[in-house]
Amino acid sequence: METVEKLEQWPTATMPIKVFSAHYMRKETTIRSWISRGVWTEGDQFSRDSLGHVHIILSGYEQWTLGPQKSNTPPAPGRTVTASKSSSSRRATTRTDTKHSRGTPPLLT
Repeated sequence: METVEKLEQWPTATMPIKVFSAHYMRKETTIRSWISRGVWTEGDQFSRDSLGHVHIILSGYEQWTLGPQKSNTPPAPGRTVTASKSSSSRRATTRTDTKHSRGTPPLLT
């Protein structure tokens, strides 16, 4: 209950890792590993205060959890949108230029 009371007193823009991890149920070690591995970038998902303590930027965290948003606007006139081939259709092609292809062995003459 103490964490909930602290959360209500905290400004909504950022919060320290300890309060953030208790409210959003993320381990502090997980958050710190995201920061050290570069999954989160400073200024987008977290910031540091003058003492070096890490604060989570809530709007950046929300954008990170939602992922990139697709636009619902149609393409500009004159621009065409083409779908790329899926990886499964690329795998279906056969290679005949290899010496030892899978399947039947080459005929001996």
